[in-house]
Amino acid sequence: MDQRSCCRNREVDTLFVYSDEALTQLVRKEQAGSPAEVPLDAGTTYFWRVKAFDKAGNQGEASNTFTFTIN
Repeated sequence: MDQRSCCRNREVDTLFVYSDEALTQLVRKEQAGSPAEVPLDAGTTYFWRVKAFDKAGNQGEASNTFTFTIN
């Protein structure tokens, strides 16, 4: 099996970043492992979780919610 056919069938992890604890104000949605510069506000606490999706669109359960603060 070549590398291209191997990778087409794998799951994709997606990172969700929210500005509120209720997870209703989505700030950013990115595939995990794809670096990106994301402008976030200083002095703000953000909430994040990860969810896996397979190529058929089926999704796994979301991870626990974690927080971080930009100083």
